[in-house]
Amino acid sequence: LGAYPPVPTGCVVDCYSNVLFLPGIMGSRLYETTDIEHPLWVSAVDVKQAELKLDANGKSINNVYTKNDTQRLDGDTDETGIVDDIFSLNIYQSFINDLKKWKQDDKIIEDYAFIPYDWRLSLDDIINNGSASLDGKLSYTQPQDFSQSFILKKLEELQQSSRSGKVTIIGHSNGGLVAKALIQKLEDTNNPLYDKIDKV
Repeated sequence: LGAYPPVPTGCVVDCYSNVLFLPGIMGSRLYETTDIEHPLWVSAVDVKQAELKLDANGKSINNVYTKNDTQRLDGDTDETGIVDDIFSLNIYQSFINDLKKWKQDDKIIEDYAFIPYDWRLSLDDIINNGSASLDGKLSYTQPQDFSQSFILKKLEELQQSSRSGKVTIIGHSNGGLVAKALIQKLEDTNNPLYDKIDKV
C-alpha cells in the first residue's frame, strides 16, 4: 500500500488569525480619581490635561489609569478605553466597527482585542506592567513581572482561540513601537508566543 498524506489537524479552511490592536499616542483615554472619576484625556478642560504630567523619571505624578475595555460589545456606545471618536470626529471608530463586523457578522475571525494603555509611559512600563482591577480600571504604574503583563495575557487569550493558532498585531503610530517592544520581549524571554505572531 502506498503512503497516504497525513490527515490535517486543526483549521483547514478560513484559518484567519485573531487581531490585537495597539492604538497610537493619545489613542487611549486616561482618567484620574479624586472624589469622582475625571477624564484627563480626552478632556476639553486644559486644567485636567495638566494632571497628566510625569516626574523627572518618567513616572506618573498622579494616579492615572485607562479602562479595561478591550472590545466593542452589543449595546456599547462610546469606548471607555481607546479613543473611538473625539467630539464626533472619527479616530478609531470605523476600524472598531470593522473588527466587530469581522467577528460577529462575517465570522472571518474568532476574536479581537484593542489594548488601551498609558501612552505617556515608557515602552518597558507598557509592555511589562498593566494591571486591571475589579472595577475596570487598568493601570500601568505598578512594576510587575512580564508574565503578569496585561498585554501578554490578552495575547495569550487571543492565541488560544485563534483559528490559525496565531495572532495578527496591528499597531498605529506609537502602537507600532509597542508591538516591536512586545515582540522583542517575547524573544528575549523565550516565550513560545514569539512563534505565534502571524503578521505585524
